[in-house]
Amino acid sequence: MNIHNNVSSIKQQFDTANTNATNIANSNNKEADIDLTKEMVELIPISKVVEANAVAIKTQDETTKNLLDIIV
Repeated sequence: MNIHNNVSSIKQQFDTANTNATNIANSNNKEADIDLTKEMVELIPISKVVEANAVAIKTQDETTKNLLDIIV
């Protein structure tokens, strides 16, 4: 995976989290058919995916830096 893919994945996860957060914020609306438990549970793996992608980006950045240090 490259940094572009990691960043794209993080953006997608933030978009999903934003949708969930909006649903949670609107859950007090009696007309909305929102399962609050489902929305909260769906946020858990999102944080793990974002964390994993952030670690991958950091590792790729460190590897690139090390390679450049070797070349220079």
